[in-house]
Amino acid sequence: MDPLSFPVNAACPIAHALDVLGEKWTLLILREALAGKTRFAEFREIGLPREVLSQRLVRLQEHGILVKRPYKQAGARVRDEYVLTDRGRTVTVVLAALYAFGRRHRPDLPLRTAEFADRVSGNALTLELRDADGRISDSADLVRR
Repeated sequence: MDPLSFPVNAACPIAHALDVLGEKWTLLILREALAGKTRFAEFREIGLPREVLSQRLVRLQEHGILVKRPYKQAGARVRDEYVLTDRGRTVTVVLAALYAFGRRHRPDLPLRTAEFADRVSGNALTLELRDADGRISDSADLVRR
């Protein structure tokens, strides 16, 4: 059953985001794309089956997250690469939030540090929620309106 067919979900931005991003493997594909990977074989390295990767790439293209472009290396046949669009790059915030959650709630795992950094300074970045006055809010203080 399609979750968006329920009235409570039809007008929910989270439900619509999950309709595009919520399938297994999709966020890991986008993690790799944000790290600069663009080729089918590079995405396969995360462990998903070819058919699933093909389906996810098509879906991400349909929603304007990735665009497919041909490329050709010298002496090789033309292949496709999958490049993030401006819309696709906005998923960085979602991945940063998931990364922060994983770091905080799975400290027992050998996780990488500074997964997200400023392109110019190289400094590690953290995710913050601020109100209109610039005050940082803790996740325990958040409510849904």
